Amino acid sequence: MKNEPTGILGNGEYGFEFSKFILNWTPNLSLYTSGRSALTREQSRLVEKHQVRIIEKEIRELEHTNGYLRNLVFTDGSRSAIKAVYTKPGFEQNSRIAEELGCKLTDEGYIETDQSQKTSVPGIYAFGDSTTPLRTLSVTVSTGATAGMMLNKEFVLERF
Repeated sequence: MKNEPTGILGNGEYGFEFSKFILNWTPNLSLYTSGRSALTREQSRLVEKHQVRIIEKEIRELEHTNGYLRNLVFTDGSRSAIKAVYTKPGFEQNSRIAEELGCKLTDEGYIETDQSQKTSVPGIYAFGDSTTPLRTLSVTVSTGATAGMMLNKEFVLERF
C-alpha cells in the first residue's frame, strides 16, 4: 500500500534486510521487533537514517475491521495505526514423506537438493515449494523440469 502506514514484523537480520526492500514501496515504514531489538548498532543507525521507526513494544494482536488491518495492539494497551504488515512466517513441510524416506532437510525445513534436484537419498528427487522459499509457479516449473530431466538421465544411464 504505497505511502500508507506500513510495518514489518521482524527482528535482527530479517528485519534489517526487509526494511531496505519495503522502503522502496512506502516512506511511512516502521519495524516492529515485538520486544527488544536484535539489530546491531550499525543496522539500527542505517534503518533510522532512512526514517524507518524501530518499535520494540511487544505485540499482543492485530486489530482489523472485516479483514482490513487497522492497528497493531501492544501488550501495554497502546496501538499503532497500520494499513499493511509484512512478516516471514516459519516454514513447515505439509508432508513427512521426505523425512520418512530419510531425505535430509535444511535448517529452515526445506528438502535439501543439489543442482539436479537430487535429495540425499539415491533415486529420490524433490522440487518446488518443498525445496525453496521462492514461492512462485516459475520456480516450481523450472525445478520440476530439472528433476524430470535428471531422473530420466539416471534411468538412461542405468540401462546403458
